[in-house]
Amino acid sequence: MLLRFLVVLALSIQGVFAEGSKAPSSATEIENLKKVFNKMWASDSVSFDVQKKVSSELTKDKVYDGKFYFSKGRVKVNFVKPTVTDIVIDDEYIWHAQKLPEEFGGWQVSKIKKSFTNHSQALLYLMFGDQMYWDKLKIVEPKITDKYEAYKFQPKNPKDFPGITKLSVVIDLEKMALVRVSQWDELDNKVTYDFSHQDFSKLLPKDFFSYKPPKNVEVQNFN
Repeated sequence: MLLRFLVVLALSIQGVFAEGSKAPSSATEIENLKKVFNKMWASDSVSFDVQKKVSSELTKDKVYDGKFYFSKGRVKVNFVKPTVTDIVIDDEYIWHAQKLPEEFGGWQVSKIKKSFTNHSQALLYLMFGDQMYWDKLKIVEPKITDKYEAYKFQPKNPKDFPGITKLSVVIDLEKMALVRVSQWDELDNKVTYDFSHQDFSKLLPKDFFSYKPPKNVEVQNFN
């Protein structure tokens, strides 16, 4: 069911940037985008089904499926396919834990300070850790259809989004929900997160966005 939804979503979003779609008026630029993110920040928590796709000209596309949780600047992503991988962004660190075969130690865990953003999880931190992230971006291609609103951005200052040359955000205007975020790097490698089944009803425990590595697992520190 999720795969079918994502196929339909992909075809629909392609039409957003197709000829015939229109740009929002300057008076309303990104207002709907702000409303979507402000609603998420104002809520106790929000969850989505998420699919991450990593595309490169040199390697085969990699696709990861899982759940995404957000609460006031904190993020937790649990990928279950093709491998179990957890990403946790708490008040101080970004944790990345990947389950390995037992013969390779069982788990590989790393943590990095949030201030050091030149890493693979930079997009998640920069977009969901800063409530006013759009002030650091310039719009290069806004488009709107009856159902979707899409924006392509470039960083005003490359230092604010290290390793990211451009990004795009797509929202569903009917549901006022986030549906896609993509980033590109200097080599035009692309990382896309597709979001579906937005849910504001889940009550999460207080320690949900904290992470404790498994016992006897060495944690790699990057500062």
